[in-house]
Amino acid sequence: MKPAHRIFFSLSILLSSILTTASISTDQLKNWHTTYLNIMTPEELQFTANFLYLSYAVALVESKIRQFNTPILHLNQSIRLNIANNQTTTEDLATLKTLLERLSFVAGTRTIYIETYNTCQKQYEQYTTPTIQAALENIQESAQIKLRAWADKKISSTTDKLKQTHTDIGQSLQYLAAISNTYDDLSKGNLPIEVTPENEENRSLMLLNLILSSTPQLITITENLANTFNETSDDAAEIITAGAEIYKQYYSVIHYLMMSPTFDKQYAKTMFGMHDILPDEYKTMLPEVNSVFSHMLETTKLYTQAEVVQQ
Repeated sequence: MKPAHRIFFSLSILLSSILTTASISTDQLKNWHTTYLNIMTPEELQFTANFLYLSYAVALVESKIRQFNTPILHLNQSIRLNIANNQTTTEDLATLKTLLERLSFVAGTRTIYIETYNTCQKQYEQYTTPTIQAALENIQESAQIKLRAWADKKISSTTDKLKQTHTDIGQSLQYLAAISNTYDDLSKGNLPIEVTPENEENRSLMLLNLILSSTPQLITITENLANTFNETSDDAAEIITAGAEIYKQYYSVIHYLMMSPTFDKQYAKTMFGMHDILPDEYKTMLPEVNSVFSHMLETTKLYTQAEVVQQ
């Protein structure tokens, strides 16, 4: 099993290649800025920035959650294997506990931001204008073109992955079918070994022993299948990270504009909470593009503390 820190390191290398592929060109971003942002009112800029901030946040936290899948799966498998082989599981259990605690917090963050994004969507009709609508539609069109090109470029490796998955599943099914037939015979009292007359009275014990002895192989097969499905799913889920990168780039453009010395900072703040528009005292400055996730985690802590106080 790969150590969790090595898994995260390899993921970071993978993600860097995805981000490069999904990048919107500088000319496109400049054109979007000139065509749409330069003619927006401060109110229009604030809503557009919040819409992009929340869109990026939801895509970002979704990609963060998926990064937990592989290390947690491998740790679970390692723990079961160590238990079966009477080896220590202390280190793996501690790492798994840490990962699950972090995952629980990040999952809570996702819930909060999905609800906040839904609130923003519900307020769309109230705040949108033809300029905002045109700016967001332009992003959607550009993103679709970029993601389609990204998917087309990736199709060869995706096809290879599917072929390998097909082969792995086929081999696993052969093993599972053999074990299934064995279990069927066992259920009928037919043992795959000769039972001598003097051992006939031990037939029940021998049956249970056969089940126990075949279980590790069965678990190994099912875990290999789980790894196969997980890898194939991760391969397809790269599109989430690619989409997040696109939102990130557009958000960075509008955020840079709103942080300029001449922009009225009362319009450079967050607008929405989980259930409604935020009161002025709860509005914060829209976070820097590279600080969005840490801002999300801090927001989650505030919501959690508020819930504790209310209880």
